[in-house]
Amino acid sequence: MFILYTISQGKSEFIGRTVAKPHVKLAEEPYTKPHFPASLEWYELTRGPDHAGELLATFELLHVSYKICFKVFL
Repeated sequence: MFILYTISQGKSEFIGRTVAKPHVKLAEEPYTKPHFPASLEWYELTRGPDHAGELLATFELLHVSYKICFKVFL
């Protein structure tokens, strides 16, 4: 579940929430098409029982191994 807020003039305001399944990429898998980068999708936002709008987004969960990070930053 993802909960969205907006911040304006130092105050946060609840926009709504949605449920989304992230695209998972393991460290051994290449970050290449057709699966990555993930395509944008529409998600319905709700605020309690009410419809609060829609969100166009993509959610990715990237597994990064220490071995790979070490090579990138050296």
